[in-house]
Amino acid sequence: MPRGWLLDAFPLHGGGLDLVLKDRDRIIRVRIDPGFRGYIRPWVPPENLARDLMSSRYVRKAWVEEWLEPPYYRRGTDIVVFETSDYYVLKKMLSQAPRLGAGEPVNNVPDPLVETLWRLGAKPSSLISINGRRAEVLDDESIPPFKWAEIIEVYGKIEVPGLGFATHVIIRGEWGEDRVAAEELPVYLSGKHYDVLIASSSTIAELVSRGFEASRISHVRIDRSTTFTGYHGLVMWSRLSYTPLRMLSGASIGRVLTTIEALEARKKKYLAVPGHGRVEPWRPLRELLQYDRGGAVYTPRPGLYWGICQIDFNSLYPSIIAKYNISGETVDDPSCRDAVRLPGTGHKICFERRGIVSLVLERLVDLREKIKEEMKRTSDPKLKEVLDERQSSIKWILVASFGYLGYRKSMFGSIMAHETVTSIDRYIIDTARKILEENGCTVIHVLVDSLFAKHPEDKSCEEIRDLVVKATDFKAKVEADYKWLYIPLTKKGLGAANRYYGALKNGDVKIKGVMAARKDTPPIIKEAQEKAIRILAGADDPTTFRDMLRKAYHVFNEYAEKIRNGDVEAWQLVIRRRITRPSKKPSTQTGSITVLMTSQAMETAYIVGPGRKLIPTLEYRGSYDRGYYLELLENARRELPSPGDVFLL
Repeated sequence: MPRGWLLDAFPLHGGGLDLVLKDRDRIIRVRIDPGFRGYIRPWVPPENLARDLMSSRYVRKAWVEEWLEPPYYRRGTDIVVFETSDYYVLKKMLSQAPRLGAGEPVNNVPDPLVETLWRLGAKPSSLISINGRRAEVLDDESIPPFKWAEIIEVYGKIEVPGLGFATHVIIRGEWGEDRVAAEELPVYLSGKHYDVLIASSSTIAELVSRGFEASRISHVRIDRSTTFTGYHGLVMWSRLSYTPLRMLSGASIGRVLTTIEALEARKKKYLAVPGHGRVEPWRPLRELLQYDRGGAVYTPRPGLYWGICQIDFNSLYPSIIAKYNISGETVDDPSCRDAVRLPGTGHKICFERRGIVSLVLERLVDLREKIKEEMKRTSDPKLKEVLDERQSSIKWILVASFGYLGYRKSMFGSIMAHETVTSIDRYIIDTARKILEENGCTVIHVLVDSLFAKHPEDKSCEEIRDLVVKATDFKAKVEADYKWLYIPLTKKGLGAANRYYGALKNGDVKIKGVMAARKDTPPIIKEAQEKAIRILAGADDPTTFRDMLRKAYHVFNEYAEKIRNGDVEAWQLVIRRRITRPSKKPSTQTGSITVLMTSQAMETAYIVGPGRKLIPTLEYRGSYDRGYYLELLENARRELPSPGDVFLL
C-alpha cells in the first residue's frame, strides 16, 4: 500500500485522480479512480433523469437520494446523484444541466475534488496510506516533511507588499532564514526546489517578468498577500477543510469555514445551496430597537485610570454559538417542538438537534484549547512556534465565524442567528458588569468580549476573573493587569471605544488602536509614540506620571526636529495601505491606488514627497513632505494625555 504525506491532488483529464505524496525526500504519485459526484435537484421526474444520466458513456452510476432542504432542513426532496471518473466532464455536465432543463446543480460547495478527498478519507497535509479507493490517516498532528519557503519583501527594516517596493527579501523556511538583495532573488532561487513556496503574487509576477520560471522551484505556490496565516497555519486549514494547500491560495477564511460546515452537512444530507436565504420576519420597531443591535460596546469616559483589570472572555461569540446551539436552521425554526427563548434575545433556539454551525465551532474551540494546552507542556521553542501558528489559524476562523453567520451569502447562517449571538453577548456582559459592581468594582469600559474594571485594593485581577466566570458560566482570562490605562479623546470629544494603551504591572505596555498600533502609520511616527508611551509606563502614581508626561512631550519635540532637519532614513517614512476600491475624491488613498495599479499588489507602499506627491519606495530620492509628516506626528502627540485634565479619574 502506498503511503506518504499528501502534498497535492489533481483531477486527470480522461478520468481518475493523481495523488502527490511525499515520503522522506521522495515524491510518490499514485493514480486512483474514486469517482467524482454531482448533485442535481431535478426539474423532471428524478428516476427519468437518473436513467438518462446512466445512458451517458461518462457516467459510472446514477441514483436518487432524499436530501433535506434549507432553510430548516425539515422537508425532504429527491436529489439525483451521479458519479463519473472525469472531474472535468462532471463540471461540464453540471453547468449544462439547467440549460438542458434537467435541473439545478446543488452541493456545489465544497469543490468536487475536496468532497472526493473527504469521501476517500485522504486528508491533505497528513500522513496517509492508500488501499484501493480508500485512504487511512496515519498522522494528522505532526509537522509534514514538506520543504517550504516564504518570501518576505522588506524595505530597509520594514516589510513591504511586493518585490517592486523592496530593497531586500527574507527567505524563511524550516531551516531558518536567509536575507538577500531583491535583485539577487532569482540567483538565490536558481537550483532550489521547494514543495511549497509562499510569496506575494506581485513577487512571482516580477520574477516571471525577468524571465525566471517560478514553477520550477516549487510544486505548490501560495499567494502570501491574501493569507491571514503562515505555512503551519495553512497546513492546519488544509487538514480541517480537506483542501490541498494549492487550493488555499487566495481562499478567504469564509471559504475555509464554509467548506468545513458543508462537509459536516454532507453527513446529515443537508443540501448546500448558495443564496437560498432565510427571510427575516416583520417585527415592530420597539423589538428592533431592543434586539437588532451589535455586541456590547460602551462609549467610555476619556482619561487616565489607575488600577484596572482587563478581563477577556475566551472566544466568546463562538462559545455562545456552540453552547446555545445557534445555527441558521436552529433559530426560529417554526416546526421545532423543543424551542427555548434565552434571556436577552427575542429569538427562539431549537434544541431538538445539533446545528451545523454550533457543532463545527464547538470542535474548533475545543481543538484550539487542546493546542494551547500542548503549547504549555512543550519546552521546544520551535514546536511552540508551530503550535502557536496553528492555534492562531483556528482563532482567525473563529473570529470570522460570527460575521459570516450573518453574511447574506452564508449557507448555514442567518441574520436572526447573528442577532441572537449579539443579544446573548449583551446579556452576558451585563451580568458580568453587575456582579463586579456588587463586589466593589467600577466597570469603566466594555468592548464586545472585554471588560475593563477598576478594582478594590483587596481584590486581585484573578479574583475578579473568577467572579465573572462564576456569574456567566463562560471561560475568561486576565488579559491585562494595568498600573494605569489611558483612553484618548475622539474628534467629537468622547472617549475612544477601540483605542487605549496602558502600563502593565509586569513592566510591559499594551497599545491598541492608536497610531503606534496601526499598520498604515510611518515607522518614524510609530517610534515616537511608542517611545513616549514607554516613558509614561515608568510612572507609578499621578505625581510621577505628570513628570513623565513632560518627558514624553519632549520626545515629540525631538522627533519633530529630526523631521524638519531631514534626519530620517527612507524606510522610516514608508506608509503601507491596503486598497479596497478607488475613490472619486482626490486624496492620499486615491493617489496610492495609482501606485497600486503599477505594482500589481494588493497593498501599496509609498513615501509622501514634496507637494504631497506619492512616491513608490524604490523611486524615492531623498526629498519628502516635512509638513505632512509633522502633521502625523502632531496627531500622534494628541493621543497622549493633556496635563491637568486626566488626573482626577
